[in-house]
Amino acid sequence: MHSNWFLIPFGVVFAAIGAMNVVNPRMAFRMNRWQYKNKEAFEPSNAALVMARVTGCIAIAVGIGLLVFGIVSVTS
Repeated sequence: MHSNWFLIPFGVVFAAIGAMNVVNPRMAFRMNRWQYKNKEAFEPSNAALVMARVTGCIAIAVGIGLLVFGIVSVTS
């Protein structure tokens, strides 16, 4: 029988990245600023920030699901 212990770190990473997107969605845009010619003028729209927060919530839910599934499979 295989244990899914490897899901636990993935769950932690997903939840952490999701939480960072919910708390500070501009950080992801700052990290990608190098791609643009005029780095200082690049500013995300309000819709982009809302979508970053929504996808952060989804990532938190996926992370918690992976964590729970990993812990249940390891302990059983």
